[in-house]
Order: sequence, then structure tokens, then C-alpha cells
Amino acid sequence: MPALVANSTFIEIAPAKTTGLNDLGVPLVEGTLVKKGKLGEFSQVLDDGKIGRMYQNLRAIAVKTEEGGEPSARLFLLFEVFGDNNAPLAPNVGFALRVLAGADTLLELRQPTLFLPYACAWYDNRCVFDLPLDAFERTDRIEFLTLDEAVRAI
Repeated sequence: MPALVANSTFIEIAPAKTTGLNDLGVPLVEGTLVKKGKLGEFSQVLDDGKIGRMYQNLRAIAVKTEEGGEPSARLFLLFEVFGDNNAPLAPNVGFALRVLAGADTLLELRQPTLFLPYACAWYDNRCVFDLPLDAFERTDRIEFLTLDEAVRAI
């Protein structure tokens, strides 16, 4: 039975302009701060070494803003995923993130599933996570971790 092998990559994030946030619904108020980073492509291989799942246009966007007078910080992860000639045996296992400041792990996050209903097609995925305000200030990169997952060949 084939299986996807866990792998990871990093997305460096840095202070950025508040442009391009309208489709995320971010309240743009005075003092809104944004950090952005992107990665063009990332692959997850099967246990036989062949590409099993592909990710592209990975974008990490951290936002610190106010809504209704309350400060908040959130991390958005947007990407496209392609299941290459395989499908999960059970609901897919999703992915994990580590929010980092240099080598220090500030937070570990988990998204339990990907939106990937069929093999051999690209699907847009969007996820959002709450961040502690102090984590927003210190974050300079995100580790994107794909997980081991049993699949069946198509």
C-alpha cells in the first residue's frame, strides 16, 4: 500500500503592506500590521520516491488588527494542492504548522484536513489560525509540515 512521506519546508515572513487583504475580510484600521511570505512550489513524495502530492503558491499572511475595539492577530495560509494519481484511504490527515522566531518554536498548529476531494486536480485551500499578540510580533517564519498518510493509487 503506498504512503505519502512526511516532509517540511519554511516560508519566511516579513513586514509588508496591507494591500491584497480584501478577500480575507481583514479590518484595515489605523495601526493594522501585516507580515507576508510566499513559496512557489513544494512536493510531498510517496514512499517509493515518486511525487504523490504537490503544493503551489503557498502564501502565509500574519495580521494584527482591531475588530470592534479588540486587538487580534491571525495567520492565514493560502495555497493550491494537487493529489497526483492517488487518493487518501480515509479522510486526509491535513497538515501542521510551526510558527517560529528564528530557531524558537512559538506555536504549533494543526489543520485536520485539506480540501482535496479528488485526485489529479488542483484545489484552492485557505486556513486561518488565531495567534497570540506577542507571537505576531516575534514571528519571522512558518514551517509547513506535511504528514505521513496512507493512500491508494488511481
